[in-house]
Amino acid sequence: NNGKIIKKINLFEKIIELPELNDLVIDCIDPLHINDVRVINKPIHLDNYIFNQGDLLVSLRNINTVLIYDTIKDKIKWFTCCKFFMQHSPRITPNDSFLVFDNLGGNYYSRILEIDFNTSKINGAFFGKINNFGSMEFFYTDSRGHLDVFENNILVSSTNQNIVFNLTCSELN
Repeated sequence: NNGKIIKKINLFEKIIELPELNDLVIDCIDPLHINDVRVINKPIHLDNYIFNQGDLLVSLRNINTVLIYDTIKDKIKWFTCCKFFMQHSPRITPNDSFLVFDNLGGNYYSRILEIDFNTSKINGAFFGKINNFGSMEFFYTDSRGHLDVFENNILVSSTNQNIVFNLTCSELN
């Protein structure tokens, strides 16, 4: 079985339609760099938005943007940009927010951010020193990186440091 493409979504066309985002596209070779897509598996009711089951949470690294894409209406229904730089791995939390692996937002260190869907403001952040094979060094990976969220824990893969560490949600402040 070779599989079958059910639907294609051209996010580039959708980004160009939005004046708030189209000026961010400056890379002709890899304009968006889609590096993570998650299907929303249950509705999320916010102050001004409803994210429906089947909507997509998408990370666009090269324009420093995370968005929610409505697959039924074929449009971007929510986005935030420029609070992080070269991000990866957005993950929805039960707090009307999402976590994101902010690769370079701290300039000389990486961060894990929690961002509120209603306000697009940063609710919390983790950055600082971690134990890497016996030496304390700043948490930093300039590319890649991954988050997994389970219960009250955040499992962080710091790719360039070759380490994995665990945070509790209370450590985001």
